Amino acid sequence: MNSFKNLEKIHEEAKRYFIPFCEDLLSSIGGEIASISVYGSVASGEFIPSNSDINSVFVLNNLDFNFLRKSHQAVTAGIKRKITAPLFLTGQMIQNSSDVFPMEFSEIKENHVLIYGTDFFSSLVISEKALRLQCEQQIKGKILLLRQAYLESGGKSKQLEAIMVNSISSIFPLFRSALRLKGLIPPVSKDELIVNVGREFGMDSSIFIDILRDKKGDARIGKRECDSAFETYMEELQKLADIIDAL
Repeated sequence: MNSFKNLEKIHEEAKRYFIPFCEDLLSSIGGEIASISVYGSVASGEFIPSNSDINSVFVLNNLDFNFLRKSHQAVTAGIKRKITAPLFLTGQMIQNSSDVFPMEFSEIKENHVLIYGTDFFSSLVISEKALRLQCEQQIKGKILLLRQAYLESGGKSKQLEAIMVNSISSIFPLFRSALRLKGLIPPVSKDELIVNVGREFGMDSSIFIDILRDKKGDARIGKRECDSAFETYMEELQKLADIIDAL
C-alpha cells in the first residue's frame, strides 16, 4: 500500500482524481519516485473543481527517458481530468537549477503540499539576485507581448478584454516575486496579493482587481472602458518593471 500523506490539505475533488493518477505512476515507475508534491491552487486552497488544473512535481532518483515512455498512459488519462503533465525532476536537477528557475521554484517552495516521499523544496535556497533578474525579464517580456497584442487587436474591445483576462494569471507569479524581493511573504488570496503589491509599490491596484473580477465572471469591464483599462494595465505594469529594475 502506498504511503500517502497530508491528504487532508488537498481539495476532495482534486484528491479523487490525483491519487489514482499517482497510484498509476507508482505502479509504472514507483521504484524511482522519491517524492510527489502538488503546488498551485490545489495546494493554496483556491482550487476550483470546474476550472482549476492540478499541478504536480515528481522527484525521481534517476530520470531515464524510458520512464517518460512508461508514463504516457497515466499522463494522457490525467490530462482528461485537468491534471497537467507533471514536472519530472531529480534532486540534483533541483539544486543545479534553482538559479535558472528562481521564480518557479519559489512558487513551489512556498506553496506546495508533499503527499509522498521526501520534501525537496522546503529547505531549497534560492538566490535573491537570480530572482530579481528573472522577475525583471519576465515582467518586461509581458509588457512587450501586451503591446504587440494591443496592436494586433485593432483596438476592438472584445479582443482587449480577452487579452487582459487571459494574461492576468501570468501576472500573479510576478507580483509574488516582487513581494519576495522586498522580504515579504506573499498572501495566498489573489485579491490580497493585488492590494499588497499596490500598497508596497505605490501602484493603482484597482485595474488588476477589475480584470480579476472579469476573469471570475463577477463583473465585466465595459466595452467603452476596455481601451482605457488596457492603457492603465500597461502603465501600472511598467511602473512595477521600473521599480524592479532599480532594486
